[in-house]
Amino acid sequence: MDLTVSEVLSRAADLIEPEGKWTRGVYVGPDRNCWCVLGAIQRAGNFGHDDNRPVAFLKDLMGVAWLHEWNDDPNRTQAEVVAKLREGAALARELGL
Repeated sequence: MDLTVSEVLSRAADLIEPEGKWTRGVYVGPDRNCWCVLGAIQRAGNFGHDDNRPVAFLKDLMGVAWLHEWNDDPNRTQAEVVAKLREGAALARELGL
């Protein structure tokens, strides 16, 4: 069964919400137990690089061209990334995606 956009974004948020489970600069940490926003979406939905509906939806919602650049901003916080994933999941759910 394919996951909805909402389910993937929600699962991605769940993956990186615990302390130490979010990273920047790489898709997945060296021990494969922490992820950037793209890595978490890929892991949550078993998708390829950034060619998938959840990534496209989140990029459109945020008005950014590259999620990895947004994630990797030195001022970005884990809480902001999780909140944006949850916001995207809620909106996608409202839209039936």
